[in-house]
Amino acid sequence: MKQVTKCQQLVGKSVPWFARDSSRGPLTARDPSGRIPRVLVFCPAPDTPGCEEYLRTIHADWGEYERLGSEVIVIAAGGFATGLPFAVISNAPDLFASFGFVDEGGNPRSGVAVVDRYGQVDSCFIGEDFAALPAETVIATRLESAESQCPECGVPEKRWEDVA
Repeated sequence: MKQVTKCQQLVGKSVPWFARDSSRGPLTARDPSGRIPRVLVFCPAPDTPGCEEYLRTIHADWGEYERLGSEVIVIAAGGFATGLPFAVISNAPDLFASFGFVDEGGNPRSGVAVVDRYGQVDSCFIGEDFAALPAETVIATRLESAESQCPECGVPEKRWEDVA
């Protein structure tokens, strides 16, 4: 698993803005309620090695993602359909570039970005294929870590009650 430079520059900053139609209706970069962290899975094409398997693995651990109150969104450079319950944004090669999930020639590459409920990028990973990306347990750990932080101070929220 390798973090790419552009993604590293996004960590701790607001998620690159987008507003798109998806397979589950309109979506924007940030959850409008400000309560739902997001896992953005970038699949360049339906035949990208490991993409379907990676999504099935996330779906198999869906209880953990639900416990964390998160949402998984698949972003595809071209057309993409899956039988899984994730929202899919198709035909979005520009989003790959916005997040830095492209190779030197500007071609889309596999990637995962974790966005906290405040709309800030917590982490992002890029790989030649999905075998090079973090396991779903790493993604769940990143979600937990992101949700325990206050964006202004970085202090775990549970400690706020101890101080009050």
